[in-house]
Amino acid sequence: MKHIVEVAEISIKVPWGHIAAKWWGSRLTRPIVLIHGWQDNAGTFDALIPLLPRQASYLAIDLPGHGLSSYLPSGMIYSQLNYVYVLRWIYKHYNWDRMSLIGHSMGAIVSFYYACSFPDECDMVLAIDALVPHPTNNSLFLDSFRNGLNDIMIADERNISGTEPPSYPYEIVEKKLLTGVFSSYTKETLPFLLVRGITESKSNQNKYFFTRDNRIKARNIFYAQEREAYVEMASRIKIPYCYIKALQCGFSQWDYIDEILATMKSSNAMFEVHGVDGDHHVHLTDPEKVGPIVSQFLYTHRLAKVSSKL
Repeated sequence: MKHIVEVAEISIKVPWGHIAAKWWGSRLTRPIVLIHGWQDNAGTFDALIPLLPRQASYLAIDLPGHGLSSYLPSGMIYSQLNYVYVLRWIYKHYNWDRMSLIGHSMGAIVSFYYACSFPDECDMVLAIDALVPHPTNNSLFLDSFRNGLNDIMIADERNISGTEPPSYPYEIVEKKLLTGVFSSYTKETLPFLLVRGITESKSNQNKYFFTRDNRIKARNIFYAQEREAYVEMASRIKIPYCYIKALQCGFSQWDYIDEILATMKSSNAMFEVHGVDGDHHVHLTDPEKVGPIVSQFLYTHRLAKVSSKL
């Protein structure tokens, strides 16, 4: 198989600034849009995309506040619904008639929202190690909401003042990622993320800080839906949909996931599930385990189709 080697950094204009992205392959075909997870960036797909079919092209984006993309304006709040709106701006920018989506973790959840909201303008979704949002425990929601707003305000005030976030020696940056929330990176794969995820401090020599907007850390404050709502949303999806579960990660194995899986299997003949050995970032650390599944799904549901706007 011939693999994609051509890749270009691009910038997509949006009302609040720009969306940074990496476009892999031909610029003459509608690309498959890839959406990274929480606090990651487009580099999370750098190891996977070269293993995918060369007949397709791929647009891996940095969500707002991540990687090299613009922050949202001061005073605004990040949420997964913001990111769905970003996809609409990209859709409009290129004047597409449909979108094809691949998402990891939070990116998979954003893809789920998009497929539910615009079923006639989304032709496929592939979700890696997340499927639907996690409903908030009602007894914890108000505390999460209050604490999240306070954290956002602190980060907002620092952004407005122009104060640098905390900076660290490079080896400490690596350690923070390797021992962070997911602890599913490997040291060998960190450069894929760090090349667009950190920058050198102007005030502290030989130290680096994360380029992401710290407002994104308060990610849970809008998870107020009941599980029944997500089950209903899942039942309405009829397009080709693939879920790849990292078997060594417990992150997305919530107590209601079996209900969601049963719903999607019964309501969508083009829904498929695969399990692969690996942790949450298996597409980055072990892309050879994920690549064949993604490739087969694309051959079946995207590359086999003929369209004037493909």
